[in-house]
Amino acid sequence: MMHDMAGIYHDKNEPRPDNCQMRLLFNRDPLSCIITLADILQDFERPKIDFGVHKRGSVFKYDHACQETRLLNKNNELEIIYKFKSDNDRVLNIPFKQEDEIKYFHEDDGYLDFSSIGIQKVKINTESIKK
Repeated sequence: MMHDMAGIYHDKNEPRPDNCQMRLLFNRDPLSCIITLADILQDFERPKIDFGVHKRGSVFKYDHACQETRLLNKNNELEIIYKFKSDNDRVLNIPFKQEDEIKYFHEDDGYLDFSSIGIQKVKINTESIKK
């Protein structure tokens, strides 16, 4: 249940978390931490829909912008890399990924704390497959 509570933990309009006691610590609740991390990582092949108009009616096109997600662990720093189909898709997603990095992984106020297993920092980056 806790993996879905980041919005209650931290209100976007407040500089500090509203409910600090809800922060997920790996040594206290490893399952919720792993499930939350899996939710964050599963952006690859998540369907998006484009709406269009055709002379016979509406046109709906289903596609996915993120082709893959990579996870790298270097010197106590975890890096999450989202690889997007195009540079346009990558640029459109940058603000969301920056928000996720702060919301979930900020050292002091992020919803997830992996420090008990040696991960001191988590960075989110984006790349495009097509240049």
